[in-house]
Amino acid sequence: MTTRFALALLFALPLAACDHDHDHDHEHEEVDQVAEGCKHLEFGPQVELAIDNEDPPTIETFHTRYDMTLTSGATGHSGLLDYTSPGGMHYLLFDQAFTFAMADAEGAAVESMMVEDDPASCEAAAVVHHVMLPAGTYTFHFDEVPDSVLQMVVHVGGQDHDHAH
Repeated sequence: MTTRFALALLFALPLAACDHDHDHDHEHEEVDQVAEGCKHLEFGPQVELAIDNEDPPTIETFHTRYDMTLTSGATGHSGLLDYTSPGGMHYLLFDQAFTFAMADAEGAAVESMMVEDDPASCEAAAVVHHVMLPAGTYTFHFDEVPDSVLQMVVHVGGQDHDHAH
């Protein structure tokens, strides 16, 4: 009887030691970063910002909707905005399509890795720029914007935060 008990115990220990769930797929699911940023475009939190091209404001808060009042011009509205990046992949969501450019602190042009027009996962966005921005300060150039108020969300992938809704 002792041998039978020892064998039963030998086979039971590995099963008892492994009582956690091995299904880790939920930890590795891809997050739709545009859909996550879209929540901020729709629900905020929001900050109103008057753009002064002579002295551009600086923002460093992301996951916030900025309602920017731009300067009127002959070909639409324009503006300059400085952004301090924490580093990482950024998704810049805008409610209007327009001519957009970025430059780093030295003035070198920064190109978007991808641009989505009318993204399927965010009906509120007219365009989304996917761009890798290492830590530092960048200048955003808005030009030929149809309406005087431009809504923008800077969504940084992988940053923990709460949504306002």
